[in-house]
Amino acid sequence: MTLRPLVGLAFLNIRSFSSKATTQSCAAMMSSKAIKSLPKLNAPDGGELSVDAFTNKLKDKRVAFYFAAGWCPMCTSFEDTALTKFRAERSVSGQDVELIYVPSDKSVEDTVKRTMLLDMMFVPYGKEADAIKSRFKIWADRECEVGY
Repeated sequence: MTLRPLVGLAFLNIRSFSSKATTQSCAAMMSSKAIKSLPKLNAPDGGELSVDAFTNKLKDKRVAFYFAAGWCPMCTSFEDTALTKFRAERSVSGQDVELIYVPSDKSVEDTVKRTMLLDMMFVPYGKEADAIKSRFKIWADRECEVGY
C-alpha cells in the first residue's frame, strides 16, 4: 500500500474562488470579491460564522486552506512544529495569513476538537469540505473509496 500525504496548503488568489487560477505559491491579499466567493465557514467551536464575521476576519489577509485530519499520522506528526513555525514566520514577514481548516476527520465532533486545538475557522464537515477537496484534488486515501 502506498501512503499519500493528506496534509496540504492551498493559498487563495485575489480572484474569486470560482476562478481557474485560484491557487498560487504566493498569495495576494484577499479582496472582498474573493472572500464572498468562499463557502460558508465555521468558527473553531463549530458555530456557523456570518458572512460579515468571516469577511471582517479575512479582510486584507492572505488565506490558505489547510487540508488535514486528526487520525492521519503524517498530519499530526509534524503539525505542531510546522504550524508554530508558519505562524512565527508570518509575524516576522508582517504579512498576516489566515489558515482555514478543510477536514478529513471521521466526524463533525472530531473536526470541532481539532479546530478548537488549532484555533482555526473551518469549512463545514460534509458536502462543503468535500467540494473543496475535490476542487484542489487533496483528500485522504480512505476517502477515495467514496468516489472523489
